[in-house]
Amino acid sequence: MNIDLDELVLFDDPQAAGDTFIFEPSRAEEALGRLLVAAETEDRGSGRELIDTVAHALQREYYRDPSRGMLASFESALHQANLVLHDLTEQGVRDWMGSFHAAVGALARGTLHVSTAGSGVVLLARKPRVTSITSGLSHSPITDPLRTFAQVASGSTSNRDVLFFGTASMQTLFHYEDLLRITLDRSASTITMRLKQLYEDQKKDVPVAVLVVSMMPEHAALRTEANEPGMKRAPASRVPHLAPRQPLAIHRSLTKRMAILAWRLLKHLWHKLRVVIWPLVKAGSRRSGGMLFSASRAASKNVKVIAVKTAPRLKPRTVSLRPVREFFMRLPRSSKIFAVVALILALSLSVSLVLLQRKRAADQQFKQASELLHEARTKKEAAETALIYDNRDQARTLLTQAQDLAGKIEATGLYREQVAELRGGITASFDRLDKVTRVTQDAARQVGDFASSAGQEELARLFYLDDALYSYRPGDNTIVRMGIDGASGVVSRTSQGIGFFIAGTTHEADKSLVFITDSPGAALYDAKTELLQKQEISLPSAETEMVSVSTFGNRMYVYDRAAGNIFGYSKTLRGYSGAAPWITDGSFPKDTIQDIGVDGYIYTLHKDGSVRKLLKGAPVEFTLEQLSPPLSSASRLLITEDLTHLYIFDQPNQRVAIFDTLGTLTQQVFLGELAAARDITVNTDETKLYVLDGTKVWELPLQED
Repeated sequence: MNIDLDELVLFDDPQAAGDTFIFEPSRAEEALGRLLVAAETEDRGSGRELIDTVAHALQREYYRDPSRGMLASFESALHQANLVLHDLTEQGVRDWMGSFHAAVGALARGTLHVSTAGSGVVLLARKPRVTSITSGLSHSPITDPLRTFAQVASGSTSNRDVLFFGTASMQTLFHYEDLLRITLDRSASTITMRLKQLYEDQKKDVPVAVLVVSMMPEHAALRTEANEPGMKRAPASRVPHLAPRQPLAIHRSLTKRMAILAWRLLKHLWHKLRVVIWPLVKAGSRRSGGMLFSASRAASKNVKVIAVKTAPRLKPRTVSLRPVREFFMRLPRSSKIFAVVALILALSLSVSLVLLQRKRAADQQFKQASELLHEARTKKEAAETALIYDNRDQARTLLTQAQDLAGKIEATGLYREQVAELRGGITASFDRLDKVTRVTQDAARQVGDFASSAGQEELARLFYLDDALYSYRPGDNTIVRMGIDGASGVVSRTSQGIGFFIAGTTHEADKSLVFITDSPGAALYDAKTELLQKQEISLPSAETEMVSVSTFGNRMYVYDRAAGNIFGYSKTLRGYSGAAPWITDGSFPKDTIQDIGVDGYIYTLHKDGSVRKLLKGAPVEFTLEQLSPPLSSASRLLITEDLTHLYIFDQPNQRVAIFDTLGTLTQQVFLGELAAARDITVNTDETKLYVLDGTKVWELPLQED
């Protein structure tokens, strides 16, 4: 089947912008086929830029990952276009919502997926009729930018089918009977020529853009080209003006947006002053003046001429209300009544104006809070949609904006229940984004309590060895063991001549625990014989400060803070020998190492929360996925030759961050309800996380990759 394409773009109206796009796949993208777009909108200075931006967003996302498949890529491209339109709306570009019409399709190997926005349309001409295959897929005008392209229709095409991707005016300009007549075994260029003739015969200037796709058998295509040599058309991939355009920025400066906002606010205040407040003032003044005039006329009939005695002029030292009171008492009774009524009315009018102003201010505050709440909910929903398509950076930005808006609403004291619900949804979305699991008492199982055998004294570390859990008291080197069934007991109390334990690690193959001590020195606990023995070790210098230890095979690796290096030791019958400095790179930040772990590579955890990876003493490329909040300086690292993940216990933030050995975050476990967590360990198949909480040990399930 030969696919022939051509376009018809008739836009003589300077107030409208429209265009068609044919995007051809590269060799690696052949499974996705062609992407077809026909779009129009009003042109008020940014119409053409908007169409170009949307078309480019569709093309870039559709061909971004050919392995996703055709339908998944098409849906992701539509979602990306919706996000672009949403961002433009947030920047103040809203005029397009009532006039944007588009038809989008993806066609490959007879499979067709289509979607429309506004009044865009896709017609299928198949003998013996023409049918709209996008009826009900969209609505106009567009009210929610995130649902501009809301639905997808899918199907299969066959030989001699003709597709029309058209804008809003196509169905009113061209009747189905005319379309069916001109599609009989015609090439796309012939069909567009006949469409243009029909358009000119009607003598109309309505703007329209049409993309014609004709699926012809090979023999019919050859015959058409031979019979119509003047109509031969270069392949779409070689037509210069159909190449994808670069997106143009559509934005307004902060000053311009503030000026627009101030102008709208002044217009609103002037309208309210002219329509509401001024009529109230006039009506109140008219009523008060009328009552005072009536009162004065009634009083004048009863007032007699009063002789005024001239009194000597004195300079008053204080202001007295007595003359006013005496004058008021001499007034007739009717004048007194009307004066009191006028005073009451004036006071009522003043109070009414004050209350009205307060009510309007409260209504405005409610309106603003309502708009902020709606905007925050919209951003949260957009972030959840972005997460479906794994747009993690965009989802994080939208959730952060929604969180800021929720804070602004909280400052008003309004919509408290709705804001609490919104914050809960934002937190849940952040947890999903950051792969967070929050520990509850229902999810945690208490394995046991070391207090039954070791007392209430603090325990230092937790180790998983030979299907059991071990810990020790740093004050006297007492080693305690707990089975998975919760039974615990003391297995060693020896400390004489060894020194006190500083740190330790497991050696699963030998069923032993390896400790470094403050002597400085080393000790080995054999779980099979329950025997703790001091180990001879060759120290690199007299001033040694060993802070972390790990094992791999028959070697032990110790970080010496005083020497500023990691030293590798080989196992002997009586202890460890060698003391070979491991880090050879002079630029490596050796002084900031906090903890180490070995699985063949050496991993170093630093005070700034970063983790580096070493091979044969030199760093290799390795970066942890960023966390929020970042890892604290008091974190610990757990990785051994028996584990396939890195476990970082961030004690100040009470969480465990789990990464694969490439640095990708797989899970975060927040230990919120285990407030006294001191250390963690995992079983060898990495399905269970054990937490030392004071003297209690809790078991938590881990997610499988």
